[in-house]
Amino acid sequence: MDSQDSNILSSEYATRRKRLMDLITQLRGLGAQADLDLPRIVCIGNQSAGKSSLVEAISGITVPRDAGTCTRCPTECRLAASNGKWECQVSLRIEFDIKGKRLAKPKIVPFGSMIKEKPLVEIALRRAQAQILTGDPTDKGIMAKLLTMSEDEIRSFSEQADVQKFSKNTICLDITAPDVVDFQFIDLPGIIQNAEPELVDMVETMVTENITGNSIILVTLPMSDDLENQKAARLAQIADPKGRRTIGVLTKPDTLTAGSVRSRANWVDIIEGRKHPLHHGYYCTRQPDDSERARKISPEEARKVEMDFFQQTEPWSTCTEPSRFGTKNLVDKLSNLLTHITDKALPGLRQKVDESLAISTANMITGFSNEAQSHVDGTNAHVALVQGNRAVYTKFKIAIRKTVPEFRPFLKKEPSAATLARWDDSSVLDEEPLQPSDKSSNESIIYLDDLRKHILSSRTHELPDIVPYPAKVQSIQAFVKLWEDPISDCFTKVNEGFKKTLMDLIHEHFLRFPGLEANIRALVISEIEKYETQILGLLQNLRRLETVPFTQNEHYLSVTTDKWHSHYKAVRAGAVDLNASTRKSVAADQSTAALFKPPVPPTNSAPTPFFPSPNGFGNTPSSSASFSFGGKLASQASQATSASQSEATPQAAPVAPSLGAPKPSPFGSAFSSFNPGPSPSPAVTANPNKAKEDVERRANILHMLAVEGFEDLTFSDLDRLRAPDEYETELKFAAEVRAYFQVSYKRIIDFVPLLINHNYLSDLVSSLQRVLIRGLALGDGTRAATYLAEDPHVVSARTKLTSKQKRLLEVRDELVKFGV
Repeated sequence: MDSQDSNILSSEYATRRKRLMDLITQLRGLGAQADLDLPRIVCIGNQSAGKSSLVEAISGITVPRDAGTCTRCPTECRLAASNGKWECQVSLRIEFDIKGKRLAKPKIVPFGSMIKEKPLVEIALRRAQAQILTGDPTDKGIMAKLLTMSEDEIRSFSEQADVQKFSKNTICLDITAPDVVDFQFIDLPGIIQNAEPELVDMVETMVTENITGNSIILVTLPMSDDLENQKAARLAQIADPKGRRTIGVLTKPDTLTAGSVRSRANWVDIIEGRKHPLHHGYYCTRQPDDSERARKISPEEARKVEMDFFQQTEPWSTCTEPSRFGTKNLVDKLSNLLTHITDKALPGLRQKVDESLAISTANMITGFSNEAQSHVDGTNAHVALVQGNRAVYTKFKIAIRKTVPEFRPFLKKEPSAATLARWDDSSVLDEEPLQPSDKSSNESIIYLDDLRKHILSSRTHELPDIVPYPAKVQSIQAFVKLWEDPISDCFTKVNEGFKKTLMDLIHEHFLRFPGLEANIRALVISEIEKYETQILGLLQNLRRLETVPFTQNEHYLSVTTDKWHSHYKAVRAGAVDLNASTRKSVAADQSTAALFKPPVPPTNSAPTPFFPSPNGFGNTPSSSASFSFGGKLASQASQATSASQSEATPQAAPVAPSLGAPKPSPFGSAFSSFNPGPSPSPAVTANPNKAKEDVERRANILHMLAVEGFEDLTFSDLDRLRAPDEYETELKFAAEVRAYFQVSYKRIIDFVPLLINHNYLSDLVSSLQRVLIRGLALGDGTRAATYLAEDPHVVSARTKLTSKQKRLLEVRDELVKFGV
């Protein structure tokens, strides 16, 4: 390769190096170091290790020197080659508040005007450090005062009680000159040992935080002390245990006298890599001593004196690694190394930025998804959606209840309009009565003769009194078919509230990013449509399941069937007030215990007999009422009666067309007309006093039966004692269908809300985070950057999160411009 090609390559390399240094400077100005591990060279060392002299040698400036600790904040020195004269601009990069908390975005504050003369840098550094150590480094009033203070005034100012001892904010020196190499490094305060423990810890923490990751650790090691005794070396070893990022800079070689033979040999072993080896090795420098500094020798003269020392002094002059001596060799190595690690790190930085943007977007999505989950769960004060759904489910329950088969234990011609208007059977199962607006119309009422026609139309080979199974199935399917609209309406209303909640949340969370909001809205709507299809299928299938009668809740079905059968028989016999409120008020007047206490007989009167006397009825409060026993109780009553009655007057039961022949009373004619309630009359007038008397009379009967050993009976048991009705089969059929409605009604009013809540609302919001992250393809950094393009009208409304996003986007733009 000829000299011309070599010069071209050298020029290209220098240009590339300059661009890389400029890029790192721009990224630091954007605060990228808060999110990214930017390549850097960090100079550390113990107090009085010769670090200040090394900084002066590298930068070509004079730094403040005082007894004790002088450097109290990081100093970033940025050298850039130029064709112009030497210049230096001092600025402050404020990244932390007074409590050490990182700001959302750094503040770059120019400190004073451009410096044209090197000697003025020292006082400028003192003033800049005093500014940083104040409570408000950006205070222009304090800055104006400091810019005019002398060195002594600055010392007095720095000793004030309200001035910090150390700060993590940075003084930046931008030096341009024709005789420098493009290079930058960070000088940290010297590690102290003889100070307050909190100050020692503060400095060590600052050092530790800065020498992690992508940093090259430039550790200054005075040769006047053993390497093993130096705290800076131990901190570097902890941060870089394999020694891949550490460069040792040996200082003060002129302090080793000719008699320090063992010490000199030890350091030669270190320089030549036989002891404490490091990947990048060690460099040895010699800086001006006190007398030379007093003479104010120039940097050029200092470098000449340094090289003469190493070339003329043993054992350095005979060392096998001559390139390891001298400040110039060190700076060349550091400059090339920083260029190399920066070039190598850029693709990773771009990837990290893209990943951070994706994570930032994912965090926003997570926040949205979590809040959506809170609305569905009704937690964290987000109760409106759940409360609205409860109201919808209550209306759904009423709508399903309205589909109940409206059986009436009358023939069509029997009941009056007044009787039907008073009909309320909610008390049979202790339910809340329906409001008048929720009741069915008279057109939907099913009478006994309707049931008979229905049963006969389904009959094939069944025996008498056997209701065909298809007749029951058809009756059940008739009310199940009516559930389709209430189920659909229920889901529609819940879904309307849910979708509105989601759309409002999307707008609230992503208002600042129109592109992201539009994409998320589209993805959420698509997911809603998918889950809508699934839940509608599940709800349809749930209703379809109810078209085939089935339950394992057999006990409840049996008990409920008995209740309705007794109720229908009692109503048909006229023994029940059709007004539910009257029935409830009467029942509330008497406790269960009071109902079963024996009646108090009148004074000087014989106990009232329960069973009728041979010549008729006994003198009971209800002797004018007739009733008929049936079953086991009837048998017992018959035996008791035969002991006091020699013969009974036969009385034929009326015969009417029915599904089966009328059954004679098993107790003989004397009891065929004996009923526990008044004669059948479907048009019973609502009379609270009479209803109360009926309750007392029936309670008296239960008590007397209990005396005879028939305990734990209820009013419903008395209703079953009535003589068989010619429409007994129809009454039983109505009771069975009505009871099965109750079983399936209780299932459906729970399962529909459960399916909607769990298989639609909960499952959908649980899937949102995964679906949105996948659908937005957040692994693609270009997409993430596009999503986070803000609406210019709301740029001012930033949170901490969006400040980070803006910072990352700016960093990404700089990397893209650089060609990464």
